[in-house]
Amino acid sequence: MPLIQGGVPVDMLFRLVAQSIGPLQNTHPLGGPNRSGSPQFLPLLEDLRTLQETGVIRVRTQREKEGTRLFLYFDTHLAPNMEATVARVCRLLEVDCGGELEILYGDYLQHLGGGKIPVLTRSLLGVLAAVAAEIQVPEEDVRSGQTIPALPESERPSIVVHTGPSRPAASYVAVQIDEKWFWVDRTDFPSKLAFSVLEILKYLAESPSAAAPPVLTIPTN
Repeated sequence: MPLIQGGVPVDMLFRLVAQSIGPLQNTHPLGGPNRSGSPQFLPLLEDLRTLQETGVIRVRTQREKEGTRLFLYFDTHLAPNMEATVARVCRLLEVDCGGELEILYGDYLQHLGGGKIPVLTRSLLGVLAAVAAEIQVPEEDVRSGQTIPALPESERPSIVVHTGPSRPAASYVAVQIDEKWFWVDRTDFPSKLAFSVLEILKYLAESPSAAAPPVLTIPTN
């Protein structure tokens, strides 16, 4: 939620990190034929992005002894034309938006009713798997059993990764795997933004124990 408050696009962020929001499911990466999610998941994210850009989404934190609680509410005072969008979001989430909604971690069936929005997030490994599931891999790699087919292109991938036999002349990031090159185009701003958000998520997921140990210097004179 601090990332959303800081301006990170909510649709991009939730598409990467959320496995479910309320009753709606994101796609299941690497899940074979059963990896499709709720049809209304991406439309929900589009509406949330609209509400974010118009300043309707507000987040409040409440610190207690047991930890910090998060509350979400929609303020249409300065954007009355967004009331229909708010109503649609509330209908999709199956909540009453007459007041604040508490954001909780967990599955929808564990937190039915009561003005709560349960959000089940992916692990960092799950986020990376979701990005990988959208990469358009070479057909010969699928036929040889090295990987599985990419998700159907009904929607634009979070990060569009191109592949080819030679290194691209200009790219944002590129890597060679065996004899094939994979890269993100330098002019693809949405992919570059999503890649940057992914780097932020990796940084946030690092535990303090992963930090470099202190260096002991022993004088020799």
